Amino acid sequence: FDFNLRVAELLQAANTLADRVAGAIESGDFSGRQLDELEDIRALLVDAGGSYPQPMLLNQIQYLQGMTGRADQRPGNFAYSRFDELTAQLSELESGVSRVMGGMDE
Repeated sequence: FDFNLRVAELLQAANTLADRVAGAIESGDFSGRQLDELEDIRALLVDAGGSYPQPMLLNQIQYLQGMTGRADQRPGNFAYSRFDELTAQLSELESGVSRVMGGMDE
């Protein structure tokens, strides 16, 4: 149960970051290199769509949540290591957004 709560919190943080990035892109406050970097970050967070999109960070967290939430047993070691990997990826993306947005952060 505790692990699934942590995964849900990770998913919420990733969704918040995706919304923040989308808002920054749509605001028109950024151009050139900053806008390109924000677009690159959004591409790592959200699937591009299409018939067979590569699952990006949000989908990978959702998959982990579904995999462990439906299980009738304690999550295996893979789930814990995957959680750590996804947490590190999200942290890296958050740092990138903070760097790009600089003083314009919320």
